Amino acid sequence: MASPTVTLPTPGGSSGVWGTTLNSAINTINAELRDATTTQQGLMTSTDKSKLDNIETNAKDDQTGAEIKSLYEAESDTNALTDALLTKVNDSLTANQSITFSGDATGSGTTAVTLTHSNSGVSAGTYGTSSKTPQITVDAKGRVTSVSNVDIDNVNIAEGVALSLSIALG
Repeated sequence: MASPTVTLPTPGGSSGVWGTTLNSAINTINAELRDATTTQQGLMTSTDKSKLDNIETNAKDDQTGAEIKSLYEAESDTNALTDALLTKVNDSLTANQSITFSGDATGSGTTAVTLTHSNSGVSAGTYGTSSKTPQITVDAKGRVTSVSNVDIDNVNIAEGVALSLSIALG
């Protein structure tokens, strides 16, 4: 590093002895000053100055987790589950939601739902006898909507048909 030159004039225009001595001392001091290191005081190098110039204003090396979280969540498109979003989720999913079914199957509940088929209008029971056959009506959904017993015509039935019908009816 180049030593600065300082000339101190004395009153009357001459530097005098003390001015020369002081200038000599300043030059000696400048010659002894070294670049600063991690263990030695000294002058700042241009590299160190460039590093300092690139540090953000108010930068700190001891940010808390809360400060880092706040800065991260303030960024767009981080996919962070923020406290505000977590509150929304918790408010939406407070407990099991009530579900109700209607139509051909009915029921309601929260955790477990028991479905009950709607009544078809047919009385439960066994239809058909040795002298009557069941006449069944089925809707488009495959539900039996009516059943009635119809007399079997024993008089006008052919022998082969009667035998097949007897086997079928047991």
